[in-house]
Amino acid sequence: MIAEPLFASIKARLIIVALLLVAAAFASIGLKLYFTSADLEEALKNADQLRGQKATLQSDLDLITADLRSSEKEVERLHREVQLTASLLSDRENKRKQIESAKQVDKAILARVISHADSQTQHFAGAHLPDDFIRMLKRASYCANSDNQADSLCDAASRVNLPLPDP
Repeated sequence: MIAEPLFASIKARLIIVALLLVAAAFASIGLKLYFTSADLEEALKNADQLRGQKATLQSDLDLITADLRSSEKEVERLHREVQLTASLLSDRENKRKQIESAKQVDKAILARVISHADSQTQHFAGAHLPDDFIRMLKRASYCANSDNQADSLCDAASRVNLPLPDP
């Protein structure tokens, strides 16, 4: 009979140890779940922050993309302006060359006229004009300018040009 309580006490001890092991396992699982839930909450906070950062980055990217597109359009416009300016400068240079060649032709004709002119033409070209005639030409050119029409000198000169009334 002594053996029975010994086995009963061993059995009870085994049950207690098993219960302690089960309790330790539950405590371990509880602690693990607590720390896992804390990690999960922190991960969710980080996920929310990352979503906000992603939205900010996306809006920044959209703004930069819009700026890049407008810059590309500006570059295209500037390229068109450069081509137009180059075309206009080329046309201007061609016209300048035409004018220069016409000027050379006119100079050659003038030189030929001067070299082959008779003495009367050379005398007329080199003749001294009287001072009164030069003053009259200056006044006529002065009054011919529309800015000077209000000048009393030009007004008096224009009255002289009117026909005299019949008596």
